[in-house]
Amino acid sequence: MDPNWTKIQLEDETDCLIWMKSESNLEEFKYSCYLTDLTQIFREEGDLQNFETRFSKLNDDMEVEDLRDVVNDLQLKLPLDACKKIGRRVGDKIEVELNWEWDGGVDDEDGETYALRWMFNLSPGTAEQFSQLVTKKLFLCLLKQQQDHDSLLEIIKKKDLEIEDYENCGASLSRSSFKTGKFKVENSIKDHIVGPAPKMLDYFADTRFKELLKSSFVSNPSHEKDSNIANNSDTKHQSTKDKRKYDKPDLAALFKSKNVNAKKKQRLDKF
Repeated sequence: MDPNWTKIQLEDETDCLIWMKSESNLEEFKYSCYLTDLTQIFREEGDLQNFETRFSKLNDDMEVEDLRDVVNDLQLKLPLDACKKIGRRVGDKIEVELNWEWDGGVDDEDGETYALRWMFNLSPGTAEQFSQLVTKKLFLCLLKQQQDHDSLLEIIKKKDLEIEDYENCGASLSRSSFKTGKFKVENSIKDHIVGPAPKMLDYFADTRFKELLKSSFVSNPSHEKDSNIANNSDTKHQSTKDKRKYDKPDLAALFKSKNVNAKKKQRLDKF
């Protein structure tokens, strides 16, 4: 799964990115949260029992039948402004307090909503986790950009040959302003002006980066394999829903139909 980073500012004015995910199957339910300032990474991982214990303390007036609905709703609301996020350092850890409105799982604009509170207690992560979630994701994006760049150059070269062939066959432009010179890669790259670079954290949280990350993630076979392993339980759970219904044919009806058609043919042959 590619990280859906959301920007958050800690109380000491440090800009960070936060991301939450959950995984479930018939036997277990797990959630995890990651936070990074692009220098180091913090994380918390837990199961449904961990979530229930802390949720009950933070929301002692609430009784929820299935807390997985709350976890899933939190995961959806976390990137939104409607979810109030307060982050603070506590020793070598980071606490992130979240406050949001939950509709109880009922999609009704006029229905009652419930104010919920949650607290992530994030501990320092490992260099490997930072590499997997930040460094390698950036590498994949750069690789995808390079592949797109090479592909576009190849298309432009073919277009130049196509235009040259049209001109050799006597074709001409209806307007002289449409005329372009032959494309030269070295001139294009040299003359290209790069604008001011955005802040790294802003770019990570930008929709364009997320779309690029998504496309690079799918096009990379090794990471697609990792994704399948991580989401194996979800795939198994959904496979029964995605199966198409197979209706066994009525052989007797088919046999009868063939006999009727054969008799009709014999009658026609007589005429």
